[in-house]
Amino acid sequence: MTLIVVVVTAPWGLTTTYVNERFQTGVRASGFGLGYSLAVIPPAFYAFYQAGLASFMPFKYTPLPLLVIGALLMLIGAVWGPETRDVDFSQEAAASPDARATDGSRVTPGTDGAAGRS
Repeated sequence: MTLIVVVVTAPWGLTTTYVNERFQTGVRASGFGLGYSLAVIPPAFYAFYQAGLASFMPFKYTPLPLLVIGALLMLIGAVWGPETRDVDFSQEAAASPDARATDGSRVTPGTDGAAGRS
């Protein structure tokens, strides 16, 4: 049982980081919130999936195919996603209108006011 908990829980540390990196810095918070929130809806029906699987296999084994399906979906999503290994994020940050005010002071995101000098 401990092995199952570790195998199921451990990837969430990587998933959180990966979902963050999928979005440009300007929309990262919104993208992460939407992506993470929508991703927890299908697992909410886990009990119903188990009940359906129990019609043709022992109920105690129903978590196994669900674990395999979830792992395959995560793998497909990771392979399908863009590679960010060689992306220069400093160029993206410099191009962001919220990155710096024209006088060199920091701009508080979502406002027009400067937060102070850097």
